[in-house]
Amino acid sequence: MRPSTSASSWTPTTPSTVSPPETLQQAREHAKVKGHFSRQREAFFHAESLWRFAQESVPEATYEAIETDLHDAVVEIEDGDYDHGHARLEAVLDAAVIHKPNPANILAPVVKVIDLKGICHRLANNHRLTRCKEEPQ
Repeated sequence: MRPSTSASSWTPTTPSTVSPPETLQQAREHAKVKGHFSRQREAFFHAESLWRFAQESVPEATYEAIETDLHDAVVEIEDGDYDHGHARLEAVLDAAVIHKPNPANILAPVVKVIDLKGICHRLANNHRLTRCKEEPQ
């Protein structure tokens, strides 16, 4: 069973416990980061599955409302200043897991924590959230 994340234990200024690898190869070999990548891949595919289910089962705006509501809940966290992209990602995911979808949305009862994390990745893929900000030139 996964440990729960409560609002009282989350703060956007908490420093990352994972020092960022310099290369993708180092990331693949870093045990903590490797596990993180695996979990995030799983979360992304859970969100994709929810999106496909919604396409076939409910009006299009129903899923979009879940996604937009989550975006609104995490965008200010994402916009903060972080030492690196991994710290930003951790902060956004921490905020996402405490978010509760609007109970009036028919999909709300089937949205799981793993879906919320995956929706954050969908939002990043759709350029609505950013994992790494551009460095000033």
